[in-house]
Amino acid sequence: MMLYEKVGMYEHAHKLFDEMSELNCQHAVNSFNALLSAYLHSKKFDNVGKLTYNTKLRGLGRERKISKAVRFWEEMKSKGIEPDIRSYNALITGHCNAGNLEQVMKWYGELKKSCLPDRVTYITVLSFLRKKNEFEMASEICKEAMDQRMISGVALIDELVKESRMVNG
Repeated sequence: MMLYEKVGMYEHAHKLFDEMSELNCQHAVNSFNALLSAYLHSKKFDNVGKLTYNTKLRGLGRERKISKAVRFWEEMKSKGIEPDIRSYNALITGHCNAGNLEQVMKWYGELKKSCLPDRVTYITVLSFLRKKNEFEMASEICKEAMDQRMISGVALIDELVKESRMVNG
């Protein structure tokens, strides 16, 4: 990530930062600082605020402080910072961690009004639905993911099997 920082490739640095979560790697202060620095070197100052909010949303979701995360979301919007896919994914993941199916699906619907779900969205929601035994909903979302060509059927199954192994140990 530091290499991306040095050459100002903030988008690549952010992608790597996001993939750390997918791989169950903890975000360290150094990785956050490198990402922040990549934005600054690229003179993408507007994104720094969003990055800070998204990191806070992700942390609140991880701690299952969902009502606080939603209030923080509203604060973010009131300050003119528009949520992006990472913002939505952080809130959806938080609701998944809290086990709240209704809110997961509500925010998934809200996400689709603003932007296209990404691979992280699909894997997060589908893993959650599998845990909740909501196979009909999972089937619909799986079809949607494949129709969007966001993920192939084989890759999706592979991801879910890997996730299942991590959870079941």
